[in-house]
Amino acid sequence: MNGCTAVSKREAQVSLEERMARVETEIAHFRTAIDAVESRVDALRDHVDALRTHINSRLDAIKDSLASAKIWALLIAAALLGVMGRGFGWL
Repeated sequence: MNGCTAVSKREAQVSLEERMARVETEIAHFRTAIDAVESRVDALRDHVDALRTHINSRLDAIKDSLASAKIWALLIAAALLGVMGRGFGWL
């Protein structure tokens, strides 16, 4: 029986080594996949940063144009009130 258990232990050891080799191979594949995902995330992060910069610049331009439009609206309202005051004899 000792001869039989020695063979079984040897087979178990080989089987364990084979399984460990497969596990290590799978881990290597996972690491490769994770590296690919990380590179894609980095590329997306760069793209989002560029997009954020572009949107911020567009929003700043819109804010400037709104400020300019407010000033023009106030000037037009003042001129209209002046013309109405003159027309109704208030001034």
